[in-house]
Formats: sequence, structure tokens, C-alpha cells
Amino acid sequence: MSTKHLLILTILAVSISFAARAQQSSSVSVVLAAQNGSGKSGKAVITTAGSKKTRVTVTMQDSGDYPAGIYLGVCSDMGGPAYQLSKVVKGKSTTELAVDFSSFQPSSNGSRPLAVNVGPNSSSVACGDFMASAQ
Repeated sequence: MSTKHLLILTILAVSISFAARAQQSSSVSVVLAAQNGSGKSGKAVITTAGSKKTRVTVTMQDSGDYPAGIYLGVCSDMGGPAYQLSKVVKGKSTTELAVDFSSFQPSSNGSRPLAVNVGPNSSSVACGDFMASAQ
């Protein structure tokens, strides 16, 4: 086997290993960027919370109160709500959803865009996009 073939096989094996680890991950982090000139940003962490349960924790960099949700589409073109999240109160929100965590990870069967939005859909203050399993 040539050195070139060996290098290609090594790169392929490492890529497969990283992809497998990403699929087995137990959390997804989403950066929430300021929207509509709000100057407010934050982070959402989506984690497994047991069998067929997922926890979504939103932490804003300010201590405001806002509605929050996960929407179909991307921040620049949001569709309807996919999951309602608990209201962000004093900059924090934790919601447990009765949905398997695998629904929030990219999949080899295809992916769909989702957006974590903080604030009213029509005037969001912060939003972040991620790809999730197309189920």
C-alpha cells in the first residue's frame, strides 16, 4: 500500500471517529447572538435529561425577562414554534421537554434547521441557529 493510500485511510478513520463521537454527544451548545439592535446575547445548552427527555438551559448576559422557544427554520427566516421553552426570568431559563435528545442532534438521515429564540418572535432580542435530526 502506498503512503498516499495509507494517509487517506488514516484521515478517513479519524473523520469517522470524530463523527461517531459527535453523534454520541450528550449536549449541544447554541450561541445566542443579539438581534434587532438589542445588544443582548447569551447561550442555550441542550442536554439529555434521561430516557426520552431533553433539558434546555438558556442563560442571557443580562438579567431581563423574555419569552423563549425553539423555532423551525433559522433566525433570519423563522417558521412556526417547534418547542415552547420556560420564560427567561432574570436572565435564566430551564425547560425539560418530553422529547428524546437525539431529535436535537444532526443525523445521517438528514438535518433540519432550528433556532433558539429569546424574545417575542416578531422582535427577538437574541437568537441562535443549529441543525437537528430530520425526524
